[in-house]
Amino acid sequence: MAEIIVSIENEIEWKRVLNLLHESSFPYRTNTLTDSSFPSLNQAGSFDIIIAEKDYDDFLKLVGKVHPIQRITAEPIADKPKPGRFKTVLVLYAIVMTVLFARYFYIEQRNTTEKNFVYEWNLDNTKLTMSHKKTGDIYAVYYDNNFDFNYEKVVSYHKGIKSSMALDNDEDGQAEQEIVYEKTGKIIGNYIDIDKDGFFDEGMMVLESGDSLKFADQNKNGVFELLNRLPLH
Repeated sequence: MAEIIVSIENEIEWKRVLNLLHESSFPYRTNTLTDSSFPSLNQAGSFDIIIAEKDYDDFLKLVGKVHPIQRITAEPIADKPKPGRFKTVLVLYAIVMTVLFARYFYIEQRNTTEKNFVYEWNLDNTKLTMSHKKTGDIYAVYYDNNFDFNYEKVVSYHKGIKSSMALDNDEDGQAEQEIVYEKTGKIIGNYIDIDKDGFFDEGMMVLESGDSLKFADQNKNGVFELLNRLPLH
């Protein structure tokens, strides 16, 4: 975005213009090219006010008839990120890089010392895959969508076939739901911890016949009672 440099050679005039701009909430920047060793209200030098080129007409309407402008020069100046925003970006970048470094350092350590398994993050660092070193079969996949090392979903496998999935939607470190699968991928069990006390309150199991059994821990003693049996048809 092009900017206009308005140079005023008199400091008194410069300060008066600044007051007008400030009172009118007019966007501007300042730059002085004087010797600050000898401060004086009327010292020689150049007092610059920098405004956007598109605001120049409004600037003249506000100050041009009242305060004479000694010299006006225009030059295009490339947009620069605001220091505050730039610092914020740097801090966020540093945090992300630190987290990624910690992740990969941890995984590298695990891969070096782990006897049976190898760990690998995907490209966007939201999925950690645990595979068997000898067979290459997937053992488990951990999902962390917000990069906080707490896994919202963990999918377990047996010889490369999905067997169960645990969900921790509130990220308190305790799964509130566990789903069990049979070898073809069909759900044969579903258990839910409604009150989040670490024990499942409701459960459902599918039998080979296709009937399903529904359980509930109604008296909260950690043991299921059979509620009903639902036939396939």
